[in-house]
Amino acid sequence: MSNKPTQHSYANEKIRVSFDGSKCAHAGLCFGQLHDVFNGDANPPINLKGAPLDEIIRVVELCPSSALTFERLDGEANEVTPEHATAVMLPKGPLALRGALNIEGQHFTRLTLCRCGQSKNKPFCDGSHHRHDFDDQAEVEKEEVKAVFEASTIDFTSYPDGPIGFSGELRINDLTGAGICHRSKGALCRCGASKRKPFCDGSHNEIGFKS
Repeated sequence: MSNKPTQHSYANEKIRVSFDGSKCAHAGLCFGQLHDVFNGDANPPINLKGAPLDEIIRVVELCPSSALTFERLDGEANEVTPEHATAVMLPKGPLALRGALNIEGQHFTRLTLCRCGQSKNKPFCDGSHHRHDFDDQAEVEKEEVKAVFEASTIDFTSYPDGPIGFSGELRINDLTGAGICHRSKGALCRCGASKRKPFCDGSHNEIGFKS
């Protein structure tokens, strides 16, 4: 979709699809996979005639930031919130989370948190990592992770000029879905300088990070 912080909502007899540019992390999955449906340069920018309904829903649910959402108008089920909260460190990009997620008075099913420290929409990713040389190579050492963990709601707290704290059962996976680590509470780096990403190591104090 467009880089502009715009909002669009379009509906037919079966579904309403909405786009909120203020949440967009510019992952590009929407127009990359269904350009006939999602095209910020077109009028309308969301064309529900451009693909079958199940394909539209599939791509909306791929959106990591919740910039794209849908509402079924035909009595069928809306998006289901995962019982178990998970996060993925997107290479040289944000932390992408799924689950029951509460932050700054808002509830999300999908959420992208800035890791590079450059977002103008902190704590959310706004795609700034694409314009900066963000080094995300340092990671916590992989741990043995249980295959089954408790369902949980994750509550986030943004600390001024510091990390984002969280509480609740959160599993962090790699891109394949394999578990890297599991925490019930912690502090996530958002300055981009930690040597143990995705967790904070106090580097925000050394670099004078401002949130």
